[in-house]
Amino acid sequence: MKTLIKAIQESLKWLLKHWLGLTFSAIVVSLGGVMLIYQTTWTYLKIYMQLQPPLWVTIVLVLVALVYTYLKTQSFRTSNVETKAELSNLALRILTFFGKMKDDTPITTKELSTLSKMRFNQTQLAIDQLINFNLLDANISFLEEDPTTYSLSTEGRKFLGEKNLL
Repeated sequence: MKTLIKAIQESLKWLLKHWLGLTFSAIVVSLGGVMLIYQTTWTYLKIYMQLQPPLWVTIVLVLVALVYTYLKTQSFRTSNVETKAELSNLALRILTFFGKMKDDTPITTKELSTLSKMRFNQTQLAIDQLINFNLLDANISFLEEDPTTYSLSTEGRKFLGEKNLL
């Protein structure tokens, strides 16, 4: 008798746990099954897609797309300015090093890391950051014996002047 009561309790617990799934399945079956629901949805979707939208819907969609594009470009511009203000200390050190040079002779990464007493990979990382913000110009050489050289750009000079780093 106890085992029968325990089996009934277990069955009721299982039914309560799976009640939502069973209810949904029963509704689908009573409406004719999954295939009927799929066919009906597909039919209404085809009919809706063949209708020509009103002119005001087209105008609203174009305006929404234009506003989205405008806001996306504005957020990119402001984020670019904010990150330029938050240059790493190493990048600022290299930028001021370029600004304090008497002549505008381009320098390689290896020479720059030796002169600024920084590790090569740190120097390269800082140079990449400065190039992304157009603060340094890269003179790319496609020959193996001539490595890429870097020099201060006009944007970099302007940035140094604005921050009084010269």
